This record gives sequence, C-alpha cells and structure tokens, in this order.
Amino acid sequence: MKETIKNIIITSKSINICYAFILRCLHKKSKIEIKKRGNLSIFDYQKLIEEIPIFPKDIVIDNNYYGLSDCLKKFINTKKPLNSYIEHGLFLGSLVKEDAINWCVPIIITFSSHRYNHIKKKCSKKILKIGPYIHYADDFIAQKYFFELKQKLGKTLLIFPSHSIKNIEISFNNDELITFIKSKENSFETVVICLYWRDALNEALVNSYKKCGYKITSAGHINDANFLSRLKSIVKLSDFVISNSVGTHIGYINYLKKPQMIYKQTVDYLVNKNDQRAFTQRNKDDEKTLNDETSEILKSFANYSFIISQEQTDIIEKYWGLSEVKTKKELSQLILN
Repeated sequence: MKETIKNIIITSKSINICYAFILRCLHKKSKIEIKKRGNLSIFDYQKLIEEIPIFPKDIVIDNNYYGLSDCLKKFINTKKPLNSYIEHGLFLGSLVKEDAINWCVPIIITFSSHRYNHIKKKCSKKILKIGPYIHYADDFIAQKYFFELKQKLGKTLLIFPSHSIKNIEISFNNDELITFIKSKENSFETVVICLYWRDALNEALVNSYKKCGYKITSAGHINDANFLSRLKSIVKLSDFVISNSVGTHIGYINYLKKPQMIYKQTVDYLVNKNDQRAFTQRNKDDEKTLNDETSEILKSFANYSFIISQEQTDIIEKYWGLSEVKTKKELSQLILN
C-alpha cells in the first residue's frame, strides 16, 4: 500500500506539487531549524543529528536530501523547481532506481559519462552529467573562521567509517579499524571521525572513538540543507582521509585534492525484514557490474600514500565525472531551458 501511494504521488505532477506544498506547511519549523543549524559548530554533532522533518524546496522530494537541490539552486541563483531527478550520489553498477525513471520530471541528473551510459540503457529521459555535486556547494565555514579552526586542529586525519542507511544497518570490525587508525595517528595532531547521522546515534560506537581521544563530527541530518556544504568544509580541514568502504565521499575527497586511502574491511548489511528493496532491485547483471566497479575503485585507493596518483584521478573521472563540472551559466542553461 505504501509503495502504491508513493507511485501515485511521483507519477502525477499536480499531486506531487500538492504533496510538496502540504509538507512545507506541516514542517514550517524545519526551515527555521535548518537556519539555526547553519550556525552550529561542525563538532556539535549531537544537535546536528537530531531528527528534523523534511522541508521540500523542490517538488521532487528526494532532491531535498543532503541539501542537493538547495546547493544547485543557489549556484544558479534560482528558486524555480529544477524539474529534474537528482541521483543522490554515487550509484555503482547498472541499476537505475525505479523512482528516477518514474518520477514526473523529464531529466535525470548524475555525475559522469560512465553513469550516463548505464542510465541511457534503462530509460529515455534526458540525462545531465554535472560532475561531483560538492563543486556546487558553498563552504560551510567562512574563510576567516576556517583558518582559525585549522590552526587549532593542526595536521588532521579524517576518518569516514561505513555508514547505515534507511532500513539497513551496517556492521564491521570497529576494533580492527581503530587499530589501523592508531597505526597512522602519530603522524597527525588531530584525528576526526565523521559519522553519518544514523550512526552518530549509536552511543557505543561514538564512545569507542571518544575513548581514543578522537573528535566526532557529522555532516548532519539527511534533511538538513546544510549537509553538503558542511561536508565540504569537513573534508577541506583534513590533510589525509581514510575510509573503510566505497561511497560518494571518495570522489568528493579527490575533487577537493585531499590524499586518501580505503582500508578494505568486510562490511555486513543487516536489512530490515520489512524492506528488502535494497537487495531485490538488482538483477544478476546489476550485481556483477556493482562488484566489478566497486573492486576497481577499491584497488585504486588501497595504498597509504600522500600522493594522489593519476590512476586515482582517472577512476574519479570515470565514476564522478571531474570533467563534467559546469559553470553557473552552463548549468543554468541545461536545467532551466
């Protein structure tokens, strides 16, 4: 029933517009709360991860996640609906989400030519390649305060542990990850752990890092329009980044010219029994391309090195589309015309 209602909403533009309007009326306080969170420290993670109902500035509800629509609209200086479906971030393999295909807008926005080719085989919509979305986000921390904070932090090691998503809880050997961090931390003055908002609610996980003297940060709640801008400043404060799985952030880190590595770990996904879609949407070809593409990225970032290799840049170009980044004029013409 829930899926049926959703399909009615996303396939009818008039119903979609009404639904977004109703959500804006119901969640007026969220707009005020988002503005407040724009003034919080990136280390005030407990307030940043508090629940906040969605305040949709864009009629495609999913576009409002992570502040994606907000960033693009600010960049091209418009308040008009984008009339596009924005893929949330890195999608590996040939899977194209049904929502992207079925939503009542004529355009799909994605990163790269490689992803473009996957989407083109699944639908006839216009596809825009715009490169890493973080390019279009403002810096969350003003330049003056950024340099002050950087001086306090000194040489900084930033960690992105694998994160949970809706109805899927992740599990990995956290003690093993901490042991690896400890093997590198003496080269740095500060270690910062950036947790996804769902995982920052896990007190045991948070405390395991705090006991080691690490600072905790978060880009914020999924419905916080400051998310991408905050993430941009968090990455820019770092001198080296370690992740333990492939994710959208890998391309963003490279785009911001920060050296990084992926410490390969086994990550288990504990799926809510009421929502198996994350694993049932993919057919055999989708699974194979997912595994092949994930392995290619993992291999390129397997080594601990402060040098960003040409191989790594080529991989980021392939999956995140560095060369597809648009100017304000170019993006405006593509989306609004």
